[in-house]
Amino acid sequence: ESVFHRKGVSQSGMELAAWCSLLANIPSASSASAARLDDVAPGLPDVPEAIWKLLAVECQDALAASGLGQEQGEVSGAAVARQIMDSFLKVRDVYNWRILDQESPLGIVALAVQTQWKRAIARDGELEDPLHEPPPIPSEDARCLKHLFEESGIELPTEVRI
Repeated sequence: ESVFHRKGVSQSGMELAAWCSLLANIPSASSASAARLDDVAPGLPDVPEAIWKLLAVECQDALAASGLGQEQGEVSGAAVARQIMDSFLKVRDVYNWRILDQESPLGIVALAVQTQWKRAIARDGELEDPLHEPPPIPSEDARCLKHLFEESGIELPTEVRI
């Protein structure tokens, strides 16, 4: 937990996405590559589900803070969300997570991304200064994120009217 909670420093979405990707690429004890890994690092345990839950909540907060359209350096929030989602989807079978279960780490992250997606595309009909609207999601990142959700059986809306 001390890796994720540094005193006075909140984690950026990019850092959390990197952690998710790293942890998702550790072979599970039941995988064929785990036997090869056991030769190098004997007894390496699976990542505890509690760590994934902690990461999911941290990712939820980071996505809410940055949105999907914000550029973080040269990476959009949608690209970060896609990397996070991809990591959670990669390990879902190991932990028997369902994307629609809002109590599971995967469900928490999926709901956070859906919420930010709706926020980014919502139009209230008022003509406001663009400064007061969420920045648009870059088109390539939007396409990839939408495709990732569609593969999981969830359709992201193309328009939200308030």
